[in-house]
Amino acid sequence: MMARAKKLQTKPLPGNRMTELLSEFIEWMHVSNAAAYTVYHRRASIAWFIRWAYEHGVEDPVEVTRPVLQNYQRHLYYY
Repeated sequence: MMARAKKLQTKPLPGNRMTELLSEFIEWMHVSNAAAYTVYHRRASIAWFIRWAYEHGVEDPVEVTRPVLQNYQRHLYYY
């Protein structure tokens, strides 16, 4: 029997446009009958990005540029 991974304690999501779009995307995934595991992990992955972006002054999806994504990728590499 495998031990379950300890659930990470995370900060709440900021109340911005990206969080609203995440909610819409998750709702669409439920309507599209995506697997619960897929919905859970996509939500978690996108939420991590939204929190990181908010901490770096990016609050609107139109502000997400290639350099922002490259910085996030670098953050993940060193994390």
